[in-house]
This record gives sequence, C-alpha cells and structure tokens, in this order.
Amino acid sequence: MRARRRLPPHLKTLEQKGMLIIRHGRGTVVAPPGSWDPLDAMVLDARIRHDETLSVLDNLVQVRVALEAELAATAATRRTAKQLSEMYAVLEEMESVLGNPERYLALEVEFHDQVMRMSGNDVGRAVVTSIHDHARLSSRYSGGERDKQIVAAHAGHVAIAQAINDSDEAAARGAMRSHILDSWRSKRSLRGGR
Repeated sequence: MRARRRLPPHLKTLEQKGMLIIRHGRGTVVAPPGSWDPLDAMVLDARIRHDETLSVLDNLVQVRVALEAELAATAATRRTAKQLSEMYAVLEEMESVLGNPERYLALEVEFHDQVMRMSGNDVGRAVVTSIHDHARLSSRYSGGERDKQIVAAHAGHVAIAQAINDSDEAAARGAMRSHILDSWRSKRSLRGGR
C-alpha cells in the first residue's frame, strides 16, 4: 500500500474552495464552475477578472439592486433625525466635488453605506458591501467615469435621500433601484457591453 502524497498548499486550497477535484492516483481535474463558491473572495475576484462578457458583474449588480433597494425602503421607515443629518452632510460634500470623480466616488460609497446602516440590517449591509467591494476593484466596473455620468448619479442620490427624508418606502426602493441600474447601464455602455 502506497502512502498518500501530501498535496501542495495551493492545490489543497483550490480543492477546499470546490475548484479542483483531486483523485489520488487518478489525477486532478477542474471542478465544474457550478460547484465553486461564488461568494468566496478568491473565486469572486478571479471570475470578475476573467469576465469578458460582464455577465458576472451583471449578476452582482442584480443582487445589489435587490438587496440595496429593500434596505433603502427600510431606511425610509427607520431613519433617525441624526442619521438624516449625517446623510445630507455627505450628500452636500458630494455635490461640492462633482468635478473630482475620484473623491466623488469615495463619498458615494459612504453615502450608500449610510443608507444601509439606517436600515438596521447588518446582514444585508455585509452582503452588499462584500460583493460591491469586489466589483469596485474591477476597472470594468469602476473607473473612467465621465462628468455626465457623475451628474446623473448625483441626481439619483438626491432622489434616494429625498425619499428617505419623506419616509416614503416605495419611492426609496424605486430611487435606489433606478440609480444602481442606470449607473451600471451607463458604465456598461462605455465598456462595450450591451
């Protein structure tokens, strides 16, 4: 009886992530992508990096819309006066840096995070933050925004803030949904997508 050979650490890691099937004595094969953990950081980063059709990013945007629109609706009913004040302070700062895309996009992340915090749903916030952080690392998803896109995005942020301020769940849900989808369509068109 032959002793089992120890696997190199990188192969063991890929096996644990469901990406490889290792059959001792019979070889190693790549597992079908359907068996990979799509939320594993390494898997997600690799899929985004090699996403020539943008389908993985489309899926991430779809999940983000579903969750973040509901979180905005909940925020409209749970927000406090202090939270509204903080959200509007960020929104005002965003308006003051419309000509500085890099700074604007950093504040945009903060704005969305404030909306999610207002919802009180830490699980939803964690999922959205996780997938959005991975997407933002891709130049296919972010970067190269034009002034026109930032002005349009800002109008979306203003609509979201107004709906939350008005305690209007349906308007907050719709504004967030429209904002995320419109922003993605605009980015996607610049990257040669459909």
